Amino acid sequence: MGILGYPFVMADGIYPSEEDANDDPKIPRSLYIRWLQLASLFPAMKYSTTPWTYDSEVVKIAQNMSSLHRKYVTDEIDNMKKEILSGSPIIRPIWWNDPLDSEALKIEDEFLIGDDILVAPVLCEGVTSRKVYFPDGLWSFENGEKFIEGNTWIEIPIRSHDIPIFTKKNVVGSLTIF
Repeated sequence: MGILGYPFVMADGIYPSEEDANDDPKIPRSLYIRWLQLASLFPAMKYSTTPWTYDSEVVKIAQNMSSLHRKYVTDEIDNMKKEILSGSPIIRPIWWNDPLDSEALKIEDEFLIGDDILVAPVLCEGVTSRKVYFPDGLWSFENGEKFIEGNTWIEIPIRSHDIPIFTKKNVVGSLTIF
């Protein structure tokens, strides 16, 4: 939708299937947490199911995701005002900066926030790793400890609370390349 000129898109709500709703009206807790992680990285957030439907830990996770939203999305929107006014989307496909990258053109489950934040969300329960494609550039893990040269695939280990977020770096000097 962002490419079509609607900059403030949000992740669609997550609801149990009709069969699951008859037994338990909540979606599985771990899947709900993954949805919170994804939803927090879109320009607008809305809870389809309230976090307190689960437990106090999920409420805390939701609060952390709101902070993450402010850190990445709100700040990026402030930095992108001119681009947004010119029609550039906030959430971009990873081929946005290099539409001739044939690998990037195939990716359906990663996105950019602006030009410099790469998100590779985990969309399934029980995932312990995922392959991430890094477009052109030098990318850093969120904690800034390791760097990855772009135009490559890397298998990233995933823990239950991890959100694969990477930032594009313009760094001069000594680096640890992953």
